[in-house]
Amino acid sequence: MRDLFGFGPLQGLLEHPQVAEIMVNGPSDIFIEVDGRQRSAGVTFDDEAHLLEVVHRLVRRAEVRLDESNPVVDGVLDGFRFNAAIAPIAINGPLLTIRKPQPDVREIEDLINRGTLTLPIYQFLWACIQARLNIVFSGATGSGKTTLLEVLSQYIGEDERVVLIEDTPELKVRQRNVARLMTRPPNLEGRGEVTLRALFKSALRMRPTRIILGELRGEEAFDYLQSINSGHRGSLAVIHASSAEQVSARIENLAQLTGLNVPAEVLRRQIFTGLDLIVHVERLQDGSRKITEIAELHASSPDELYTKPLFTFEQRGVSPQDGQVIGEHVAHGALPQLFHLFKRHGIALDPTIFGVSPTSDSPAGPPPLPR
Repeated sequence: MRDLFGFGPLQGLLEHPQVAEIMVNGPSDIFIEVDGRQRSAGVTFDDEAHLLEVVHRLVRRAEVRLDESNPVVDGVLDGFRFNAAIAPIAINGPLLTIRKPQPDVREIEDLINRGTLTLPIYQFLWACIQARLNIVFSGATGSGKTTLLEVLSQYIGEDERVVLIEDTPELKVRQRNVARLMTRPPNLEGRGEVTLRALFKSALRMRPTRIILGELRGEEAFDYLQSINSGHRGSLAVIHASSAEQVSARIENLAQLTGLNVPAEVLRRQIFTGLDLIVHVERLQDGSRKITEIAELHASSPDELYTKPLFTFEQRGVSPQDGQVIGEHVAHGALPQLFHLFKRHGIALDPTIFGVSPTSDSPAGPPPLPR
């Protein structure tokens, strides 16, 4: 029945609530991720033809194209995201990677209970959303940056218009006034392609209050810089980077892909004036996902940007019993340079959460958990 109506040996893995990711490296090598750790799935396909049949069934249901002229594809089906590759680029059999959504991570309390962040960090990020800061969430693939953005986006006001731009429809935002845009690959004749950059230009004409970018990965970074420097406050974006310190360099390099020969110092100035906060997320060796650094950009000169951390996760070691990471989130004892924006928006944020001594005009306590 699974072979006829489902996805063969993968159907049980897709239905298993604890399986977060499925990785198929040919008909006999199937691996899964459970609780952040990878292991063999214990199932196989009959042969390469059996695997290829399941891959094409998945691709057809997702209404995307996979053939020799387009041998790699990304898609979304029933809430999970997949990537498939076949010959000639997959030389040892079809490759398939499926990432499933985690239904137990829906609210900020779920992330706090998992140790991804702490209550003071949540209070700060909530204030940043309310004060309409431009935030970039960075990290490696599978680190949890998109999940964090999705959870925090629920604190965007219902009176705001959100334009959401993605290349695969993955993000789920809870506001009603949302305009969703998705890229489109070229057809067989090489025509009809719609890029992220084209969508971003269109989004600026849709009267957005906020723009959410599923991922900064190409020349659309140049238009992103123009947007956050021209009055569109509160933008949220995701970018792949190995540290918060590398984010500005990554954006600069991507923006230069336009080929417009914009001087590097001009791009750095736009990054400094437009980007307010970097939230870096990592998956640690025990499989847990944590915010490891929240930093803001500073400039020692017009050509020299550096990050100044506000919060970091300090790892002290690993438990010899279960291999769990031992550590804690700490504040670095400095107020954000945009702290005045919180007061302007009427947000009573306690400065002691940054490790700063309270002053006479400090609020009596942290704000309640907004719903």
